[in-house]
Formats: sequence, C-alpha cells, structure tokens
Amino acid sequence: MSHWYTLDAKAMHTIVGANGKERPTTIADARKHKLLPSATTILDIVGSKSLEDYKLRQALFYAKQCPMSTISESDLLKYVRESMDDDLERSASGGTELHNDLEEWSYGRPSKESATWQELSAKLRIKEFIGNEITMADINIGAGGTCDLLIRDMDGAIVIADLKSKKEPGKYGFYSSDSHILQLACYYLLAKKDKRFKALFAGKKVYAAILFVSRLDRKGGVRTNDVKIYSSAELEQAAISFQHLVHFWQAQNNYTPGL
Repeated sequence: MSHWYTLDAKAMHTIVGANGKERPTTIADARKHKLLPSATTILDIVGSKSLEDYKLRQALFYAKQCPMSTISESDLLKYVRESMDDDLERSASGGTELHNDLEEWSYGRPSKESATWQELSAKLRIKEFIGNEITMADINIGAGGTCDLLIRDMDGAIVIADLKSKKEPGKYGFYSSDSHILQLACYYLLAKKDKRFKALFAGKKVYAAILFVSRLDRKGGVRTNDVKIYSSAELEQAAISFQHLVHFWQAQNNYTPGL
C-alpha cells in the first residue's frame, strides 16, 4: 500500500471513498489533494533485492510443509499465499508494538522492552531524544515521511534513526537492505528543511542508524538487537541518490506535486 502526506505533513494513507468507506489512498487521490509520496512509496520503484529474496525464502519454507503428493498445485499456491499474508500481518503488528514501546521508553514511561532499548542506547551512545515518530513533508524535496527517532549522541552529533523489526538474525547478523540508507536520507533531507529542527544541524556532525530488533515467535523467546551505522559521507551520498529517485518517480508517474 502506498503512503502519502499532505503538504503540512499530515499522514493521509487512507481516504474515504465515494461510497463512504475508508480505503487506501491512490495516486489519483494524491493528484486531487496535492499529496506527497512517502520515502517508501518512492523507493518501491527500484524494489529491494533483499525483500524479494526474503519473499522467495518464505514461499519455499511454506511450500516444503505441504509435499506435492498430498496437495494440488492450486491448493499449494493458496496455502503459501495465505501463510505469507499471515506472517506479514504478524510482522506488522509486532513492529507497531515495538515502535509504540520505544516511544514510551523515550519519554521515560514504563516499557515492556526497556532492557532492549537500554542495550541499543548504549550501543548508539544516546545522550537525548530530540524527537520520535516525527512526520515531515516538503514540496521542494517532493516527499514526506515519518522519522522514528532524532537523537543527539554523547559527542553532540545528530543521529537520524529508524527501527526495524526482523526475524532472528542468521550467523552473519541482521541483513540491511540497500533501501534503508535511502529511507534515512529522505528523513535527513526533510529534517534539514523543517523549521523545528533545521537549526540543530548547523555545524553539527550528522549520521544515520538502523536499530534492529528481532521479533518474537509465538513461543516467545529472547529478543536480540543490533545497530547499523551509516557515516556522514554515506548519508550525504544517499541524499543525492534519493533526490534523483524522486525525479525518476515523478517522471514515471507523470506527477509532480505542486505543478
């Protein structure tokens, strides 16, 4: 589902249709209401090899549970599709719970996962949370988005951070998608333009981070976590790449907000 933002940075991922029922916002709606696409909507045009690999692994995993000798090909396809949909729903639900819990912890409120957040805070050397779940949009950048965390570390540097919930990592750890740094670059560009935060960047080192936290299976278990750091140079280069992708997305969709 595509995500969209108004020019004043309000999320508008769904809309009430002519029949009075809520439905996902489409690009036709975006043209009508002059909406800005989210970072992830823009990044959909280039896809993600890691995401496609993940989908293939999941399909193979569920297919192996039903030998072809006991089920028809059409029923197997239905089973795999429904199983993957269920997995996606559980993943989204778990990710939302983690985001909400992190937000509570950042405000100093009771948190179920406080041990996890304390570990990540130590790894990232967090001094203070400047903001969380920050919705931003800018017509000149051509995008909107919701930044999970804006942080100041112990050295005074500004950190653009995003939380990702993943399955338990393999022997090489959590796998970072190529799209992660581009998503963070979008938030970086938006934050520099946002009147609430742009003064923070003056003369400050800025870098980005992905906070990985493993999802728990139905049996529970213990969460693992890690941090992927992107340097200032990597963030700046990704910002340039993201702006090119915005122009490409606009050309592909024949839609430039504001024109």
